[in-house]
Amino acid sequence: YDPNQIEITVQNFLQVDDSTVWVSTELGMYIFNIEKNAFETIKKRSYDPYSISTNILSNIYKDRENGIWICTYAGGINYYSPFQLFRKYYTYPGNNVMQGDLVHDICTDQYNNVWIATEDAGINKYNPETKQYTNYQPLTNNRGISHSNIHGMVADGNKLWIASIDGAIDVM
Repeated sequence: YDPNQIEITVQNFLQVDDSTVWVSTELGMYIFNIEKNAFETIKKRSYDPYSISTNILSNIYKDRENGIWICTYAGGINYYSPFQLFRKYYTYPGNNVMQGDLVHDICTDQYNNVWIATEDAGINKYNPETKQYTNYQPLTNNRGISHSNIHGMVADGNKLWIASIDGAIDVM
């Protein structure tokens, strides 16, 4: 819903609880309260370090701790916790950093690692406990992904199923 009747491209939905649905769009995040039949909008605010990094959003994922991971185009990842303001993860020069800012998908595995699928830098594995990143690029170091443009992932036990833009399905 947009009161100005601007066309909105919806990317994904996430039902957070019985009364709340988050809707990621290319114009920001819309949070719909089912009981009140009302929307709240979260948009990037320039010069506000606690707002989301961009309005162009893609996938949304809820983790075991009820934190919400928001994938973006050219804004890395935004993480929302009920206990703190937005935390941002994105590429910058240096060691032990996330690679790629065009994030398509995100999931966690049974070990609580965060897997990040990007369009421009393959896959990142982030260990929140150690705060360490591991980047997986196509066929480097025998890590076995076939393309750097990843569009979907599913963690299944000890396996990570990966879908790339060229239609390939890899398993790590």
